[in-house]
Amino acid sequence: MTGSEVKIDWKLYEQQVLSLLEEAIEAYVSEHGEEALVFQISIWTDPQMFVSAVNFETRDHGLQENEKGIKYFEQHGRAALAEQLRAQGYNDNPADFLYPEFRTTEHTFLCDAGEAGHLTADVADPIIEATLMSIVDSSEFKNLIKRLPREPQIWVGISSPVHWYDHVRRVS
Repeated sequence: MTGSEVKIDWKLYEQQVLSLLEEAIEAYVSEHGEEALVFQISIWTDPQMFVSAVNFETRDHGLQENEKGIKYFEQHGRAALAEQLRAQGYNDNPADFLYPEFRTTEHTFLCDAGEAGHLTADVADPIIEATLMSIVDSSEFKNLIKRLPREPQIWVGISSPVHWYDHVRRVS
């Protein structure tokens, strides 16, 4: 059986991610105030472990990490990749964000479905991707990030089957 043959409550997944985002923003405001303006947000879900995380990055730290990547590619004769990273202007690896996995949650109902053989990463991945894209495009998301101490324009990305920081867009 796959996720399409067994009813999986994907609306619950969406609600859990939105709650996680709200919790992360409230915690960030409480812990950091205006001292570290957010420049990037990453929301990812691991489709095998059914864990989601909200990750925050600041401009200075992100540009420092980006510069490390540029130097690495230049030192290893990969000028085109170095130039691509330079043009991009942001850190594309949430694991290297200043605040990686700032808040996480486990989607136990998805874990249970996976352990019972009703859901695989291949089935879950495109649904997770579409749901995360929908969240980032929602008015609820835009209202939530208004509470966040942040740069005037920030980069927001989500996980996809291709990359941990994909579908990156600028948000005002």
